[in-house]
Amino acid sequence: SSSSSSSSSSSSSQSANSDVSVRPAVEAGLPDASLCCGEPIAQCLACKAGLTVGQYCRKHKRIFVPGCTRICCKEHVAECLACKAGLTAEQYCEKRAIAKVMGCERPKQQKQQQCCKEHLAQCLACRVGMTTKAYCRQLGHAAIPGCTPPAAAAAAAAPPPQKLVVTTTTTTCCKERRAQCVACQEGLPVNAFCINRANTQIPGCKGFCGLIEEGYVYPGGNLFDVKNVPSAQACCARCRAERSCTAWSWGSRPGTQYYGWCYLKNQVEFIRHRDPAFVAGLPGRNDMTFQVKSRHGLCIDWSPGLVMAPCGNKEKESQQWYIDRRAGVIGNKHGMCIDS
Repeated sequence: SSSSSSSSSSSSSQSANSDVSVRPAVEAGLPDASLCCGEPIAQCLACKAGLTVGQYCRKHKRIFVPGCTRICCKEHVAECLACKAGLTAEQYCEKRAIAKVMGCERPKQQKQQQCCKEHLAQCLACRVGMTTKAYCRQLGHAAIPGCTPPAAAAAAAAPPPQKLVVTTTTTTCCKERRAQCVACQEGLPVNAFCINRANTQIPGCKGFCGLIEEGYVYPGGNLFDVKNVPSAQACCARCRAERSCTAWSWGSRPGTQYYGWCYLKNQVEFIRHRDPAFVAGLPGRNDMTFQVKSRHGLCIDWSPGLVMAPCGNKEKESQQWYIDRRAGVIGNKHGMCIDS
């Protein structure tokens, strides 16, 4: 009876020890891993790590551990064949002494294979002695160029579609009768509004002028002249205030007889000379038009084509030309320019 009891106790103890060796220490209620088996197999290693065998094998699925079930690849390469044999690739190649299987090449034979150096699946697989397909199956290799299908790679690289947001801004213009408010109401910048001489008297447009040309004088067409005018800007302001004034010239060089004189003009003919002792200009927008006449009394006409035609009256539209003094261009209101 005592023998039976002892046997039973011994059997029970062995059973308990056997049970502890295959269960994690935490699950068995052990304070540490000192009672776990010491073999390099899944059960012992899982016990020492405080994990179940399943958890341990999933955590170390890239490393061959006896006792863990592995899903092996099917290619005829060392890694796949070693997996099926329950060995590491190194063990498989050493045991079989197979040099012809990819992944088992001897160093001398490996030197014969020249692998590309780019960060591409094909190059990286070559360096580790694997097929591209087997290499791409490895954990973390799916995103490597060459492992990802072109369409998927393009989709992954493409930025997320941007939502088109249309914002409408409404400008609220002030209502006072001053340059900033009235220009806003007309949808114009202040300078474009004020350069129109019709707006000269509107508060805020003081000091605006049209074209100012230093070193030029506009002879002829004098209305009257004013002396002791302090600046070209002041001369322009006088012209803007005179309804019939279409151009002005101001004597700018001290010591000359014309210094400080402001000549207000209504030029019927366009005459413009270089003269370093003068500044000349226009009171506002360049909206004067001229006929371009030859000495024989014919005028350039742009309708129906560019021709020399008898000069009509000054209201004939096809003979009206604008002169851009700064650019030196003669053109009509349709943007046609006379070419030499």
